[in-house]
Amino acid sequence: MIKVDNTKVEQFFNVLDESAMVIYEKTKKPYLECLVDTSENILSAEIDDDKLDADDISNLEEIYSRVKSQAFNKEEIRKAYQLAMLKGFKHANTRLSEVTPDSIGILCSYFINKFFGKDDCVDVLDPNVGTGNLLFSTLNGMDMKARKITGVDFTMKKMELALMLAQLTDYDVQFYNQSGLKNMLVDPVDVLISDLPNVYMTKEAVDQSLLFDKGLNYAPYLFVENSLKYVKPDGYFIFLIPNDFFSREGADTIREMILSQTHMKALIGLPETMFSSKELGKSILILQKRDQNHKVNISKEILVMQFPSFNEVDRVKKAIANIDEWFLNEKQ
Repeated sequence: MIKVDNTKVEQFFNVLDESAMVIYEKTKKPYLECLVDTSENILSAEIDDDKLDADDISNLEEIYSRVKSQAFNKEEIRKAYQLAMLKGFKHANTRLSEVTPDSIGILCSYFINKFFGKDDCVDVLDPNVGTGNLLFSTLNGMDMKARKITGVDFTMKKMELALMLAQLTDYDVQFYNQSGLKNMLVDPVDVLISDLPNVYMTKEAVDQSLLFDKGLNYAPYLFVENSLKYVKPDGYFIFLIPNDFFSREGADTIREMILSQTHMKALIGLPETMFSSKELGKSILILQKRDQNHKVNISKEILVMQFPSFNEVDRVKKAIANIDEWFLNEKQ
């Protein structure tokens, strides 16, 4: 786990925020677009905007100089960038649930570190990458090298934010601007992670789908169905699913599909305090890919638990100890 200096997080955020506001005051573009612009300025070490006058450019150069002489690690930059994105979402009256909480990325990387060794190289895919916070918070917590990283999203503006974050944190990520429900030009990976959108889809958003043909247009089900094609045998899926994923209409169909192609490893309920309302609550579903048509039944070895609030330190330590014990039993 990368150690974080919160003072440096604040310093980098202030540079992003103040410089974005300079651009905003002159151009009146949305704050998030200004955040992309100022990130490009930092990366290119030059300011190219004909709407800015000499005073604006001088002001920006002074702001950028505050970070040129300092070293910031990947997690400090990600946290600062996330704070700026959250401000931008508030500015645009966008739901803050668009950004996956940091603590979920910490949990995802914890499991990946347990499934793979430090000397392994893994390929990682997020087919609903959004602004990239889940992907990059997970990558920053991984002990092993991510060999090939891919992000897919239908919304270009979100992907632009993710692209800037990838470049600021020096990750080589291949981005595809398309629906994660269509055929993707991606080779099967070792780990697929995704925060599944709690929405319904139209026919235009999907390619071939057995579930859609059966009248199921619930996005989490469709994302799981399509994702099954993009993980190597014995690779892992880590999905963030709505809490009613296995109890709503169509649940029997998606459960049968999951069990026909994967081994269910874990279902972990996340604390309600992590979400703005009980209805938005989610759980982590972890699956392991098996060969096609190899049906694996649910067994007592599946890890099922409710994770406590991260503010309850003693309960979190106990939960981690229970997970560690489960992993030990898995290896026996």
